[in-house]
Amino acid sequence: MNWYGFYEIKLQYVYEDMSMLMLTMMACTFYMTIHLKSFFLASVSIINLFFAIPVTLWIYTYIVGVKYFSTIHVSVLIVVIGIGADDVFVFHDFWMGSHKLKIIKNNAKQRLAYTFRKAS
Repeated sequence: MNWYGFYEIKLQYVYEDMSMLMLTMMACTFYMTIHLKSFFLASVSIINLFFAIPVTLWIYTYIVGVKYFSTIHVSVLIVVIGIGADDVFVFHDFWMGSHKLKIIKNNAKQRLAYTFRKAS
């Protein structure tokens, strides 16, 4: 097998991993829509998760100095989606719970400050 054939096989694995990434993203969006009871919040949350990826790749390439990107790096994207979705669930649950506190019930700014303090 020559190097060109190896490159084609590697590229095939990357495409298969990307399809799994898309499947994970759709499943995560579906579950977030059910949990958050809002397709808009779920979509914005997933988009927000993907905005972190270019920043991370920039740090990875220019600050750390790693110049290669292999198929294992695609699986890291799935982990990032899972951790980010978990953060969204925790933040949402604390936001909904802050509505029960009488002191901050009617003040959105105080509820948001409480949620950031407790969810982090």
